[in-house]
Amino acid sequence: MESYYKLCVLITLVVSGYIAKNYLNRLYGLPKQTSSDTERRSSAMSLRLKEMQQFFGLTVTGKLNEETLELMKKSRCGVPDIVAYSTFAGDYKWKKHDLTYR
Repeated sequence: MESYYKLCVLITLVVSGYIAKNYLNRLYGLPKQTSSDTERRSSAMSLRLKEMQQFFGLTVTGKLNEETLELMKKSRCGVPDIVAYSTFAGDYKWKKHDLTYR
């Protein structure tokens, strides 16, 4: 029973880390990880977590806590919060200038 509990905790941590990494990659410009820069990646992730926590008015810790993870799980439009739009792939301007409605 104890080993089952440990396995559940481990799976939860892995999934939480995956969610956070993808969220920060997509919306805060977290750099992609290479095999040699694990320490820099950890520092960059902590910095991006602090930015995100400050932007949403959460307690700024730089660590992935329950409050931060719950916010990351909410639905989003996909437009970055802080990072300049030019650093992301895609064009966030409307291509149509004549708008109509009914």
